[in-house]
Amino acid sequence: MAAAAQTQSRITPSLIPRFLPAQSAHRVEIPPSHDVSSAGYHVTQRALLLQLDLAVKASWASRHQSKYADVKVLMLSWASDDLGVEKEINILKSVFQDAYNYDDVAHWKIPDKRPGHEASARITRFFQQGGQPDNLLIVYYAGHATPNVNHHGLPTWFAK
Repeated sequence: MAAAAQTQSRITPSLIPRFLPAQSAHRVEIPPSHDVSSAGYHVTQRALLLQLDLAVKASWASRHQSKYADVKVLMLSWASDDLGVEKEINILKSVFQDAYNYDDVAHWKIPDKRPGHEASARITRFFQQGGQPDNLLIVYYAGHATPNVNHHGLPTWFAK
């Protein structure tokens, strides 16, 4: 106790560090407790997360190889769309391309003239071009449909 009192009595105003607040109204800047000269080179948390996300996405494809040699997607809607499915198609197209990295994603609009013939021809061509046994073919239809009991349960698509 005596040593502490003795030490305190030896502190004079000239020994008080200049970074401690003075009794005046002026604030004195407190220096950092460690070297911050390279702080400008630090990676922000946001930048780190973006880099990590890119790295995971880049390695994900190689870590989880698909059992398919290729994936092809054909999305169908009507040229005279009364349901407003364009936004739905664009969102799904983005999922196929951006989330699953499928390169061959097509949106084809069924024409109003000869729709049955044109749609059959387009779908047949899609299967012929990508119909290898180790490929995955996805056909997505956005539009009106009803069950068809006369054709073995295959649905009937219609514009309106």
